[in-house]
Amino acid sequence: MVLDARAADILVAACACSMAAICSAIHIWGHLSNFAEPKQQIQIVRILLMVPIYAILSCCSLSFPEHDIMFDSVRDCYEAFTIYSFFQLLLEYIGGESIVGTHYREKGEVPHPWPCGLCMDNAKLDGRFLRKMKQGVLQFVFIKPALAALTVMLDGLGCYGKDEWVTNEGFLYVQIIYNFSYSWALYALALFYGSSSELLVKHKPIKKFVMVKMIVFVSFWQGFTISLLLNFEIISSDHAAADIQAFLICVEMAFASCCHLIAFPVSEYAGLEKQETSESRTSNLADVINVGDVMMDAVNNYAPTYRQYELQTQGDNKAQPKSIIARGFVLKEDENLDGTDARVEDPNCIIPRLRSETESSIGQDATERAIRELVESEEQNAGNELVDVNPVNPFSAHSCLDGDTGA
Repeated sequence: MVLDARAADILVAACACSMAAICSAIHIWGHLSNFAEPKQQIQIVRILLMVPIYAILSCCSLSFPEHDIMFDSVRDCYEAFTIYSFFQLLLEYIGGESIVGTHYREKGEVPHPWPCGLCMDNAKLDGRFLRKMKQGVLQFVFIKPALAALTVMLDGLGCYGKDEWVTNEGFLYVQIIYNFSYSWALYALALFYGSSSELLVKHKPIKKFVMVKMIVFVSFWQGFTISLLLNFEIISSDHAAADIQAFLICVEMAFASCCHLIAFPVSEYAGLEKQETSESRTSNLADVINVGDVMMDAVNNYAPTYRQYELQTQGDNKAQPKSIIARGFVLKEDENLDGTDARVEDPNCIIPRLRSETESSIGQDATERAIRELVESEEQNAGNELVDVNPVNPFSAHSCLDGDTGA
């Protein structure tokens, strides 16, 4: 039996899709089985999931062309999430925002990438810079799904006009918004990388950075080129254009899955302490697909009352004595609203004098909740001796790394 051209294309795409999915599944399983650095590997697995998601949805788009816009819209939403996950991975490689802040105070400023550096002054490195970079990446995470929903709605109403660069169809305006948001996110990612590159050398992030940007760039410019070819009538129809894009992505993801093995090797974590049971792998996967951290990050970085406060852990659990309750937690503010420095230099204590400022900025309920979570996490460490923390006035108790308490 001789297959027609379309059936042959679908068969080749399905084979490439299967290869990408199987290779990625084995790779992801390896990370879930060697979950030695959860904060890093959660972001890595999220990045690795991009390949099977792209491949499977592109294969579906090729197989069911009448629903190609829906499949393509869902596929492209994960692009934004991948960029955010890579940004968070860089932060985890560095060790958190406090280490970035210390580095920024030493470095002072960073030039903008070319060609923006030709007409813009060097960017001042401080807490506000980091927050703006996170906002730049986060906005794409939310704008892209909104554009996807708008695309499906406009297509249903018959006024989307896919690949038609005309002013009386929605496609042109969706693309303008998308390109602005996409460019902003990638610029923020590149600028953050440039500002922190010295802290990332030992993690060899170049190949990871290239892999993430290559998939994003190739799929974007490939789609853009196909759209132009359709507009100049070199490609016969919009369904033919969608089929070409879907077929190419399926084939490219097969190669991308192999490249991911090199860019994000399991061997970096295989020699460290790991969790072995299948239950732990299931739990690790649940942590990967739980996007609560993304929502919390968005709230923290866009809320007008946030004012750059952060509550974070310093140091390793194993290195701390068992007679403490606050293991290097610090509540600090990088800058006052007037621009003056208000950083807390002591990273070992919860500072009582910040209580009124904290409650006025993030609310007493949020402050109390943070302290309760701190106490509960320490109660789970066997042998810890707890100090009494007043739930109504959590900052009335003082606990430092040296074990002293008092005013």
